[in-house]
Order: sequence, then structure tokens, then C-alpha cells
Amino acid sequence: MAGLGKILLCVALLILGGCKLYMSGHSPDYAIIVHGTGDLDTNTGIMVFQLVYEGLDITCTGESRKRTDGVQGAEGGYKCSDGRTGGGKSQVTHLQGGTGAMTDSCGNSFVYVWGTDQGAIAAAGETYRQKRSGKSAVVADKCNIQQVTPAPTQQVERAQPPKPAAPASPQEQSLVQLKMLRDQGLIDDAEYKAAKKKILDRMFAETSLGEPRVLVPPAQPIASGEIPNVAFGKYHALVIGNDNYTYLPNLKTARNDAKAVASLLAREYGFQVTTLLDASRAEIIENLDALTENLGGEDNLLIYYAGHGWLEEDSSRGYWLAIDAKPNRRTNWVSNTTLVDTLSTLKAKHVMVIADSCFSGTLVRGAKIGLRAGDYWRRMAAKWTRVAMVSGGLEPVADGNDNHSPFAKALIAALRSNVSIMDGTQLFEKIRRPVMLATKQTPQYADVREAGHDGGDFLFVRTK
Repeated sequence: MAGLGKILLCVALLILGGCKLYMSGHSPDYAIIVHGTGDLDTNTGIMVFQLVYEGLDITCTGESRKRTDGVQGAEGGYKCSDGRTGGGKSQVTHLQGGTGAMTDSCGNSFVYVWGTDQGAIAAAGETYRQKRSGKSAVVADKCNIQQVTPAPTQQVERAQPPKPAAPASPQEQSLVQLKMLRDQGLIDDAEYKAAKKKILDRMFAETSLGEPRVLVPPAQPIASGEIPNVAFGKYHALVIGNDNYTYLPNLKTARNDAKAVASLLAREYGFQVTTLLDASRAEIIENLDALTENLGGEDNLLIYYAGHGWLEEDSSRGYWLAIDAKPNRRTNWVSNTTLVDTLSTLKAKHVMVIADSCFSGTLVRGAKIGLRAGDYWRRMAAKWTRVAMVSGGLEPVADGNDNHSPFAKALIAALRSNVSIMDGTQLFEKIRRPVMLATKQTPQYADVREAGHDGGDFLFVRTK
């Protein structure tokens, strides 16, 4: 290998061309072993790398570049021969290399080591194979797809959201047809809203998004103003509202939404609130890091964001756009990956993210609504919670024509209507229908992908 100077440039700074890097990693149960190589480009600072999923006959290619969050290392994404995608981050831990973690679109996660010493990385890979002890990579793979030819990439303008899946119910089919009639000028807005309300009334009476739902109230209903004797812990909130963008179109209501939500949480729910208005990426990350350092196991944290959002179609990754974000430059974008990393490292027991931005649905899994029975509040207070409530799925969302967006207006009204204690699921039920009636967006509520959710729910306890 090269001398110390070249190692420092190649590994620590990741900018020297002609440097070959090697990696070897494994899934948590060692059933799937991955290994690969990478080459750095002198002119662009981009590393092109190749990966192999052993035992699955899958090869992948990808690109990564130097991390922008202050950690020495790289971040990037990849695509594989069977159609899956993935991404991850690495960090430098010593002169010859470091460690990293990545996840693919099927939900397989891996940790790995990397470096300039091919022999050392190969030895690590052999150790992983010994720990595999006969496990089947095919059985362990969460994709359950083999050699599926990737669909050709459609050329879609970045401002246009991906097309939604076909509606799953007759009512949703009717909503689509009704919208087409309105868009073609065959019915006016008043007729559209009246017909839409009738269809949604039938939909909510029969099903929720095509899935049967039974909501069971607590075994012992909470009387008005009565709070059960449960240790709920301290409540904190980070509230962000961005209107006045430097390089992007300004919004109208995000700051007002944030100020109203912050005031309501502090005054009526006893939250200790930090409010960021027109926040830069550095301010957002700094405050997230401070929460990671200062919160403990008995704390509750709510993160509220109102502002521009974006979907990177190739990776299906969502971003919050800070006030200093530029089009087509991710330097000042806050990715869902950054949020999930924060949620994973926070020591607070209960964390909820509320996002009123375009394409915010990339944060959550499919909606899961639980049942309430028995000693519900005590059980929810004890369980580890990582949930998100978002104003829409993979679609643009409304900014609002008055003081608040439709989502923020419904959220504020629902929080004000609570007289004692309410969980996140109940809050969502109060919000979802008003937002769908007022807009073309569909709010979602579920646990955050791969952030450590353990079946709990966020609890809103009224103090005034």
C-alpha cells in the first residue's frame, strides 16, 4: 500500500483519484454476506462501487460521495440486477478504513467494514462466512424476488409526483372518476365537493383505505378532565416552520402553522418547545443533535415540520428542504435517512414526527391502527414509540389560502378538542377526514421505518 500521506488523502479525505477501496459486510443473522470494491474519481469526487450479495447471485452498482453532515466518510445509493435499490453511510474510524451500515429496498440491513487493505477486508469476510453456519441467504432475503428485470426508468419531470397505485375500492375509483369530471370542466367545484363528501361518507362507514377497521375504546373510558395515574414523563417539542426560502418559491402559512402549534403545545399540553422559523439545515441538524444528547428514557419528543419537501424518484427517498436549500443540490436538504438515524439514537421513549410537506409519506410504513382494551394507557406509556403523522403520501400537499394549511388547521382543532388524554391514533382519526374533504391529499399515520418502534403510541396529556 501507499505511505501514510496517501492513506490520509485516500481514506480520511476521500478525494484522491486512483484509490481502490474494499468492503465486506453481513446481515444481523449473518445469513446474507455482501462484499464489494470501489474506485474514486479525481475530477468529480464521486466513488463508483460494485456490490455482490453472496448466495443470491445478485450484483449491484452505485455511487457515493463525501458526507455533508460533518462526519468523515461517504454516503450514497445503489441499484441491483434484480431490481432492488439501497443506500447507506460509512465513517472513517482509522487510517486504513472504517465502518458503515446500509439498507436495501426490501428491508435487508447490513453492517460492514471497509478500507484500503484488501487482505484485512477479505479476512473479515471469511469470519462472517464462518458465523453463517449453514443459514440460507435465499430464505433470509426479505425481497423474495429473484432476477427480476428492472422496469425501464420513465422520464418524468422532477416537479411531477409519481403516479399513485390504482385505487383498491369502488369508492376510490369513484373519487378518481369524479376528479376527472371536475378537471375536464364537466362539473363545477361545488358539485365536485358535494359528490366527494357523499362518497367519503360511504367509504368511512364501510372501510378505511380498503382495509376493514374496528376501533375499540378503552375498557374504562376517560371522563372529561380525568387523567389516569400513569407516569407519562416530560414532554419536549422541536417545531420548524419555513416560509421564506432563498432559492425556492416562498410558502404562505408554514411559519404561522409552526407558531400556532408551538403555542398550543406549550400552553395547553405543558411541552418545553424549541421553535425554529425559516431554519437552515445547520440549525435543524444542530437542534436534532442537541435533543439526542439531552433527552432520556422518560422523555417524550414531538418533531413538527412545515415547509417544502421533495422526493428523489430514483431512490424513493424523501427530503425536508431547509431555508437555504437549492434545486438539484442536496447540500442543504434534510433526508429521511438523517431523521431515521436521529430517531434511532434518541434515548427518549416516545417520539412522534408530524410533517406537513410534500412527499412526506416516504417516512412511514403502511398504516397500522391498533386496538384499545385493558390497561391501554399504562401499556402505551411503557412501550418504545417511533411514529410519524404526515399530511400526505407521495403527492404534493396544500399550502393553504388563509392563516393555516388544511392539515395544520385540522391538527390544531383536534388538539384543542382533547379534554384529557389522547393517543396519536385518535388524533389521526380526528385529522384524516377533514383534510381529505378539504384537499386532494391523504394523511397517513404509522411507525417510522427501521427506527426502533416497539408497538407503543404517542400520548397527548392535557394540562390545562
